[in-house]
Amino acid sequence: MTAVVIRHQGAVAKTRILMQADASGSDAPVSDSDEIVKVVRMKSGKGNVGNRRAPKRRNRGSKKSKHPPNTSLNLEDFTKDFDQMSDPRLLKRINGAIQNTKSLPVALKLVEDMSAASIPPNEQTYVSLILVCRKQRQAERALVVYEAMKAAGVQPSLKTYNLLLRCACQARRQEDALRIQAEMKEAGVKLNANTHTVLIEVALRCSPYRGRSPPSKRLGRMLALLDEMKAEGCQPIAATYNVLIEGAVAAGQIEVALAKYSEMAKQKLKPNQETFQMLMRGAGKSGRLNNALAVFGEMKAAGVSPNLDTYNQLIIACGNSQQPQVEKAFEIFYEMQAEGVVQANEMTFNALISAACKGGLPSFAFDAFDIMKNSGTKASLRTYNELLHAAGLRGVSGVESAFEVYDALRVAGEVPDNVTFSCLIAACARARDAERAMNVFHEMHEVGVEPNLVVYHALLAGLGRSGQWADALNIYHNQMVGNMTHDNQPTRATISILFDACLGEDGAEAALAQAVDSGDKSTFIDSEAVEAAKDLYKEVVYQGLLQSICPAQEDLGEEGMRTVRCDIRGHTRSATILGLLVLLDDLKSGYGEAGELVIMTGGKPRASGGGRPSKLLVTAQTTLNLMGLACKPLSTLTVQALVVEKASLAAWRSSGTETVIPESAPGIKSPAAASYDSAGDASTDLPPLAPEIRAKLEKLQLDADVNA
Repeated sequence: MTAVVIRHQGAVAKTRILMQADASGSDAPVSDSDEIVKVVRMKSGKGNVGNRRAPKRRNRGSKKSKHPPNTSLNLEDFTKDFDQMSDPRLLKRINGAIQNTKSLPVALKLVEDMSAASIPPNEQTYVSLILVCRKQRQAERALVVYEAMKAAGVQPSLKTYNLLLRCACQARRQEDALRIQAEMKEAGVKLNANTHTVLIEVALRCSPYRGRSPPSKRLGRMLALLDEMKAEGCQPIAATYNVLIEGAVAAGQIEVALAKYSEMAKQKLKPNQETFQMLMRGAGKSGRLNNALAVFGEMKAAGVSPNLDTYNQLIIACGNSQQPQVEKAFEIFYEMQAEGVVQANEMTFNALISAACKGGLPSFAFDAFDIMKNSGTKASLRTYNELLHAAGLRGVSGVESAFEVYDALRVAGEVPDNVTFSCLIAACARARDAERAMNVFHEMHEVGVEPNLVVYHALLAGLGRSGQWADALNIYHNQMVGNMTHDNQPTRATISILFDACLGEDGAEAALAQAVDSGDKSTFIDSEAVEAAKDLYKEVVYQGLLQSICPAQEDLGEEGMRTVRCDIRGHTRSATILGLLVLLDDLKSGYGEAGELVIMTGGKPRASGGGRPSKLLVTAQTTLNLMGLACKPLSTLTVQALVVEKASLAAWRSSGTETVIPESAPGIKSPAAASYDSAGDASTDLPPLAPEIRAKLEKLQLDADVNA
């Protein structure tokens, strides 16, 4: 048989080495050719249509046909009842048999026999082959059949074009879909609502680039196609809105999804099960419980029966709500049980347990697990991990429960993963039980699970809560940095956890607040742990893991330096404390004339409302005041900052470091509680700054924007 090579523009522009089906139904590869483009013509025995072997797929099940599928098709079985080969009933019967078969090689063999018997195929013959390709999840072959159809001079109808567009969508071939659309317009075929709907779906599921474009960009393209559809005088149908709602949900824009649902109602289009499912999924994902309940009510009013996924999404919405509604989640669950229409599955109970954890009610999580066991629903590793999280929320009393859950997990035959061990270590950390946390960490290695960054964070936090800051630093240097992989590479969060561990068992901010409240800063600034934290800060700045808050810090001792410019906006609050302590050490030991100290603390202030400073500003101001430096907050149109004037800085350098709390500063009791009176603006309660300082600050912001 003659080898056939098909090429065309679009995503199928690569040379396709087609497979020629032999009599036994097997596929034989055909060699490539760069000289000539031959197209399969299904007549006069000139060849048949094939394609490369499709990848294996899972058995997804299919709707049963009233005619059993044919495993072998012989042309003689069809022609024996007809005297003439040109009888249209013969071709109709052959086309039906092709469409009903489950084997593309068998269908191609029958088409080859048709060509030998001079039975010309019609449009339905090609459509039957395309349907076989689509049914077998081999949509790329359908596009090759389309090329053969054009070469044979058979003009596709609108229905055939729409089918081909669906195949292009199934094959994730956006370029081919656009090519088919252009060929439709060239042929004078007017696009209908189904055509536009498929094109919008192509924009949702496909991407012209390597990888997938962000959902937000895909949604923008979908909305643009909707505008084009309306501009051509074609009104959207229910399926159009379903695709748009799905795209909005995928992009996390539930407002757009609800707007399209409202537009659908105005057009008097009846929503179906799919419409409500997508809306419920979007509301559940974004935690919009009120919207989810409203959609649920409209679903019932429309006569659409809720299914299991509907109830699951309602429970998920309860857990993802800004204020998790645990009681409402269980109320929905019991309502589902009372109706008796659907039975809860593992996802249902996992959503209940997760909602209980997010709502801070771990006892409810274990109640859900008891119901799960009594219902005979098998728990998975995810269920046990959620229970471990719930046990950890109980504090000291939850450690024993966490280990009981872990034992049950192992008895059930589940293999623990990083999530399992991170939850177990976190439970030990909340109970300040460093010994058991280390035992769990060692057991990870015994079972062959390599710790990732989340596990290390839980362990470092646990050691810090237990006052074992030296062990935490040892784990960081010897385990994380010494055996660094892609999964445990330290981040800014890692360094902040270590700073918290060094400065106090309850963290750096709590230690700062305690020093302010007690008036004794010696334990906060003069200790071995604080010195180790300062050394760590210098180390990570040198390594590039953190940026120095003062790029010109190495020049602090030079004569003539007028202004010390600092920027803490890229630091966490814990790193800010350490960065300022290191900076003040350098300022104290420097020489020469001291200039102003300007510390950038935040971006554009709030346009309205009370003049509450950012938490970062409060942390920096509290640290400076504790060290004996009086500072003034400043808010401009572009930035929030703290300014220590020249006189104050010079006085501080030449004197001791007594704690200073200016009258104009907020009442400092803790970084979280320190704030200004909500009735006034932070900048209006302070004396105005010198114009040259304000000008320098604005120039600093301009320089920072240019560098960014």
